Amino acid sequence: MKLAPYSVFGKLRLRKWYPDDEYLEDTDSWYHLINEGVRGIMFLRSTDYPDETFQIDLDLFDFIEDHRFEILDLIQLPLRPGQSSDEVKAMLGTPESSSR
Repeated sequence: MKLAPYSVFGKLRLRKWYPDDEYLEDTDSWYHLINEGVRGIMFLRSTDYPDETFQIDLDLFDFIEDHRFEILDLIQLPLRPGQSSDEVKAMLGTPESSSR
């Protein structure tokens, strides 16, 4: 599987998709992180490198009609609604941890 290059990934920002009344950006001075979040989606940047997203967390359990699929398409991660956990594990490997 070939994912999007970091030059694409690192430029992603949630503000592009969500209006200011839904979108939350918070700076955590203890961990030196900039956290962008909305409804089960989180983008992280370092305060040392504020122009570079280094982590994206997407809650894949409850897909609601929002921009998750557009984000997955941009990073070229081929997940789709209706896939079984076995199909996802076959594509991505066994998760390091999970919770229900």
